[in-house]
Amino acid sequence: MVLLKKMMMRPNALSTSSGGGLARFSTLTNKVIRSVPPTRSSTPNPTPNSCSNLEGGSGGGRRLEGILPSSSSSNLRSFHTTLLRSGGESGGVAEESVKEWFERISSSKVPSVKDRTDLNRARQLKLCLPSLESLSLPSTERQGAWEKSKEEEVLSIEQGDPMPKGSELILFNPLLTESRLSQDGTESDFRPPGGFDQRMWASGSFHFNTGNPLLVAQEVESRTFLESAVEKKGKRTGDMVLVTRRIEISNPQGLVCTERRCHVYRKKKDVGTPPPQTDTKGPPAAPKKPSPTDPPQPDVTRTFLATRSTLFRYSAVTFNSHRIHLDPEYCRLQEGHKDCLVHGPLTATLLLNLASTARPNYAVQSFEYRALNPLLVDRPFSLNLKWSSDDGLDARLWATDEHGVVCMSASATLVPS
Repeated sequence: MVLLKKMMMRPNALSTSSGGGLARFSTLTNKVIRSVPPTRSSTPNPTPNSCSNLEGGSGGGRRLEGILPSSSSSNLRSFHTTLLRSGGESGGVAEESVKEWFERISSSKVPSVKDRTDLNRARQLKLCLPSLESLSLPSTERQGAWEKSKEEEVLSIEQGDPMPKGSELILFNPLLTESRLSQDGTESDFRPPGGFDQRMWASGSFHFNTGNPLLVAQEVESRTFLESAVEKKGKRTGDMVLVTRRIEISNPQGLVCTERRCHVYRKKKDVGTPPPQTDTKGPPAAPKKPSPTDPPQPDVTRTFLATRSTLFRYSAVTFNSHRIHLDPEYCRLQEGHKDCLVHGPLTATLLLNLASTARPNYAVQSFEYRALNPLLVDRPFSLNLKWSSDDGLDARLWATDEHGVVCMSASATLVPS
């Protein structure tokens, strides 16, 4: 999950992150590859995420055909063999175009994937997240540091309890050999051809079935649908491809949630002279002048610190070897960042937890997020919530760095639980 370098925010800009990164597009081409006609789905269809909006089109897309009833090893091996040809690994055959790649992957049989919400992984994720008990304070006191969960709180999780919010992002991770990883350490499934070797986590959304939450020790299953692949070219960003997937997660009781995630794939570029290796915390932030685009005064705000241990633990529980979260030299020399970056999905999970616990007896039904700028390791950042409707059921959320720069924006809709 790699990030674009921080750029000025504009309307129609693409926000990309695996920790954040705003890319301003001077779009020269914007070719959207979709299958026609789109396949109807009986599952809830939340508002398309930011990638769909950037494409200038609606959700739609081609459903991956031939979903199989189980994730047998032979089915998975066959599917991974099909995916292996992506990214130019075609064994001497002329490299595919993005359109040809999309059509081939869309017409391939894709097995459903099974997993289990085991107790140990639930506790491991909880150790990466803040304690939720402090949000029971009156609204006038809801600010200050948001400490990570204590051992007693983590060990109190038992089988049958609700999984921590954001657990959907730690399930169904591809079990690939190291030879199947991209140069940046990310899994290569759904990577388009053409030398797009660096991946960035741009945005995502969730639509939850609030009457059927994930519980610890459940057998769960996912089905993946490739919705679109969008080719873009900008003066500063160069060539890239936006790939959007829809993932439907079910347990024995039925549908749990529908997730969309948009990854941006770009070509490796020369970052020039790397930033000097100085104190990563930098000088104190200068006073920031008010701007009409500044976020409003939040109703709830918390400060969180993602340390190197936090990033390592979250990478481990998500089985994610993306070097941008683990290797500071790689970040400086290959990506042009001063240090390792906080995972975009981790930041989204923190905002989701903030929304989920800010109003008792209510549950998040839908949640959308977009990464805008990078968050660096070992630097405190704030998580903010502002109710955006009179009934208190819609919320605007955002994460800002120590300089007050918005690094992720999000929105949530709550319903009575």
